[in-house]
Amino acid sequence: MEYKGFVRYLGTLIDSHLSWKHCVDLVPIKISQTIGLITKLGYFVLRYALLKVYGSLIAPDLTYSLTAWGQACKSCLDKLLMLQKRAFRYIS
Repeated sequence: MEYKGFVRYLGTLIDSHLSWKHCVDLVPIKISQTIGLITKLGYFVLRYALLKVYGSLIAPDLTYSLTAWGQACKSCLDKLLMLQKRAFRYIS
């Protein structure tokens, strides 16, 4: 068995030092993949449907691990803000 240095608990990654680094690094990847889905769907569905996709796939990732975001550095938070702005730009 390989030691990874972190464990997934209820969808949140926590490492052996009780740091949120892995969780903070994983969420922007998941959000950017969902933004790619929104850009492809934008040609076929209405804006209302895209807002539903945002509300069901991106918003929970941002709000579920709020304790992780409290411990995150400003550059990580800026990355999340830019991804959120990009999602709304593609929706509108």
